[in-house]
Amino acid sequence: MECTPYGMRVHPTEPVSYDDGNLFLKELREAIGLSFPFDWYTFRRWTGNEANRSHIFEKYYNDDLIPQDVQSVVLLRPPQIELLREAAQMHRKGDPDAPQDLTDDQRRTLCGDPYLTGLRRERAALHRQMRFGGKSISSATDTNIHQRYSELGKAINRRRQKLRRKGKA
Repeated sequence: MECTPYGMRVHPTEPVSYDDGNLFLKELREAIGLSFPFDWYTFRRWTGNEANRSHIFEKYYNDDLIPQDVQSVVLLRPPQIELLREAAQMHRKGDPDAPQDLTDDQRRTLCGDPYLTGLRRERAALHRQMRFGGKSISSATDTNIHQRYSELGKAINRRRQKLRRKGKA
């Protein structure tokens, strides 16, 4: 960057430093009236998002990046080519085609389970007991009631997961 009588301009042969570039981009953003951040990080993030959206990384780099099952070489095990192929094609957040919600049959199973209903009733009673007198739940944190309340929450989640698995089978 160099200062001229007409303002800042990029030097024809010297590279722009990161900080100078960010200052230049900030001035440009203000001059054109953009409200969102406009810096090198934004460009990197946009480029990465576009590459992920268009599957460029998987198409051109991923196959070359991991050509061998490295774990099998290190652990002296036979290669698991199919597993490696599936892992290379997985997205960060799992399978986008996986169901995101329960089916109606699964909902009926969860709502009609007497054990789960009993756990929920007991937890609701503890909740009312902790909230008696306008207190917050966090005020009862180190009490036996709160400990039981937390245990019941975990038990409810475990039971729901068990019923979901049973409903899918």
